Amino acid sequence: LEKIENIQVGDIVIGYQDGKKTEAKVLGKSIHFGFWTIYDYKGSWFTEHHRVYTSPDEEAVSVVTVSDKTDTYTGFVYNIETETKNYFGENDLLIHNRKTQ
Repeated sequence: LEKIENIQVGDIVIGYQDGKKTEAKVLGKSIHFGFWTIYDYKGSWFTEHHRVYTSPDEEAVSVVTVSDKTDTYTGFVYNIETETKNYFGENDLLIHNRKTQ
């Protein structure tokens, strides 16, 4: 697995579309520095702005509503935008994703 810090616009990552894993091109990447409250969902940490899919067939929900564990973090957070839903292979997680405009 590649660290998100190393992923660049144009790279191909694993996405999720029409009920299956697929390749997805990275269309955008943003980096933010700050003091964050972070929320655990299935062993991965997200800021409050992230939405996750509890099931591939359901609508994305705020990670805040499905997390029962929080922590704080000061530092960089990274976001990528792809052609599909984002997919985290090591934890079988799907997160909400928007295409760049």
